[in-house]
Amino acid sequence: MTRPMSHKTLIAMTVGVVIGATIIVAYQLGWGGFWFLLVALVPVGMLNSMVFPLIVTGVVAVLFIVFGVLAWRRKSSVFTLTFCCLFLMTGAIANIHAFFVYRYVYPYGWSHCCNKAIGFALLRYADDHEGHFPSGGATPEASLSLLLTNYCDLYILRGKTVPLKVAQAAWERNKSLTPDSCGWHYVEGLTKWDDPELAILWDKVPGLNHNAGRASSGGSEVLFLDGHTSWIPGSQWPDFLTRQQTLMTARPEAAKKGAPCLTAKIRLPDGQFVDHYNSPYEIQHGGTTDSGKSLEVSALKWCPVDCSNCTYSYTLSFAGMRSKPAEIVVSNWMVSPNPITFEMETVK
Repeated sequence: MTRPMSHKTLIAMTVGVVIGATIIVAYQLGWGGFWFLLVALVPVGMLNSMVFPLIVTGVVAVLFIVFGVLAWRRKSSVFTLTFCCLFLMTGAIANIHAFFVYRYVYPYGWSHCCNKAIGFALLRYADDHEGHFPSGGATPEASLSLLLTNYCDLYILRGKTVPLKVAQAAWERNKSLTPDSCGWHYVEGLTKWDDPELAILWDKVPGLNHNAGRASSGGSEVLFLDGHTSWIPGSQWPDFLTRQQTLMTARPEAAKKGAPCLTAKIRLPDGQFVDHYNSPYEIQHGGTTDSGKSLEVSALKWCPVDCSNCTYSYTLSFAGMRSKPAEIVVSNWMVSPNPITFEMETVK
């Protein structure tokens, strides 16, 4: 007759089950495994239906090992061995189910190739290149590759559907990505002067959500020119493409060429002209305030200005000095006068 298990044995088994299940599930899911374990605690529909069988697999595997060891050590009983067999069969079924569910939900594998991250990288690139987004490559994918090293990494730039090793091979071979090694559809040739409702990037393969999971409504997550993203369902995709074509056709020449940036120079109260000043500053323009600890040349350049057709003024302030308002007129992104001069006056 076998002795009942002690409390310590039960606690040890419970801890073993939790640790074992965590390791097994994380291994099956790859790098995103531990994140998915946290997400699995929240009821999120299909995601839970994928994670739950994997957790069952881990629990069953650990219990099988624990009860097997106990049966071997105690040399008991057919009852315990029967449970071991049942655990093994249940684990195998759950594992097979989990594999096919995971492959269905994530046909290209789970990833976090985030178009929002590319959006930030594109805006930084444009800020550094007078409002122009990457262009000039042999293909749109080659142009998008200009973000590599300084603005974005290859893991994100490959997209959700291209294996990293394929993108790495293309980069090592060509120092740029190709249509076959990049999963993003990139609209080349846009500038910061274009309509912010123009889309600049989305997945080549439709029907994938933010983490490359299969979306029931089809469609794609789209990145727009001003950096915001929006989900366009498959039923609205034809209308979206029509709207984008209309916006592209209506692009003003200033947007196509890239209107000149507005620049400014400073005239101090003693008449000296400078393009920088070592002092905390504020620049007010169009309802916006720029500030910093020291005024550098880069702070006296705006690409683009705040509106396409408007009239407003810029005012520069230092400690003990303030400029007269410098008024500009903007017509189709073209600014007059350009450059402007901040006429500084001493204030008490």
